[in-house]
Amino acid sequence: MPQPSRSGPSRLTLGRKIVALRRRKAFSAQELADKAQMSKGYLSDIENGFRLPSLRILQALAKALRVNIKDLL
Repeated sequence: MPQPSRSGPSRLTLGRKIVALRRRKAFSAQELADKAQMSKGYLSDIENGFRLPSLRILQALAKALRVNIKDLL
């Protein structure tokens, strides 16, 4: 399994924000992944700080969560 990078706090912070917003909206990981048109595994990697999403992915997540993209950052 990949390890979070040493510069991980920003990735981990982003992931934690996404998890918090997802839970606040009462979405399962699968529901959010479906709404943002990505795999559940990819979303899990973002939430756990293993991947840093592109701007396009951030926009899809913000739209699915019905928040402004800056709320994710």
